[in-house]
Amino acid sequence: MFPLVTVTLFLPLAGCLLVAALPHASPRVAHTVGIATSGLTLLGALAIWQRGVGPGFTQVEGVTWIASLGAAYRVGVDGLSFPLVLLTTVLFLAALVFSAKVTDRARAYVALFLLMETACLGVFLALDMVLFYVFFEVTLVGMYFTVIASCRSWVRGRTLLLFDDRSSQRRTHGRRFDCSDLRHD
Repeated sequence: MFPLVTVTLFLPLAGCLLVAALPHASPRVAHTVGIATSGLTLLGALAIWQRGVGPGFTQVEGVTWIASLGAAYRVGVDGLSFPLVLLTTVLFLAALVFSAKVTDRARAYVALFLLMETACLGVFLALDMVLFYVFFEVTLVGMYFTVIASCRSWVRGRTLLLFDDRSSQRRTHGRRFDCSDLRHD
């Protein structure tokens, strides 16, 4: 059977790589590729729905990934995750359509947005905890770089401040988030 879930999951990543590979693409070309890729991803999600989504895990696709840990690339849908997948594809497509007027660093913006779409879909489609963790972390990294690449300088400065070690010491009054600090003497 055709691996529709995997194709739908990694289609935005293919669009991300395509946008990144176009060296001198205009903002219009970058947005066109992004919107087309996100639209195809929505069609993939609708095709998953057309195949049928049951109460348990359906359309499961997998391959052993890290055998020593028991981790595998396993993706699939169920009655709870599919509405979230469909909502994700609709929202990312709408966001790309409404942000088509972004011209400052458009290639980076669209590429990072498509990377985040893959990561968000991966969070909802992952059936393995290690794979879920990887996709979840990619959403955080993608969001950070999207904010840095596409926002005004005052937002960039505040975003960088969140990750500055000195500012975290000021916010926590010098305390760290170490589990050994939680024990009581």
